[in-house]
Amino acid sequence: MIQSTIPGKIKLSSKLVSKVLNKLEKMGLIERTPTMYNKRKTYIVKPNVETATKVLREIGEDFISLEDVIKEIINIPCVKCPQTERCYEGGFYDPAFCPLLGEYIENKINNYNKNSQ
Repeated sequence: MIQSTIPGKIKLSSKLVSKVLNKLEKMGLIERTPTMYNKRKTYIVKPNVETATKVLREIGEDFISLEDVIKEIINIPCVKCPQTERCYEGGFYDPAFCPLLGEYIENKINNYNKNSQ
């Protein structure tokens, strides 16, 4: 996820989001990689699944279901896509026409239909 897009999505100030992400990075729960987005320096934020799982185990959370949720999020093609920062509705990279995202959604629907029968 692009760090500069987070404040608008969760309705918090960019200063607060930056502080929280700094703390999460110091804890090893996320990794941030510098990038350019809309001609400005920002970061790509990715979760560190191994560390997050370890922390959840230590605090006694139901790490199995939370680990599964984290893995599901990481398996969404957009999380790993190198074009994420250039992908938007109506752009050259448009999620509505992305074959990887389409295949992912189709597989999820097929798996859901198989499991609900």
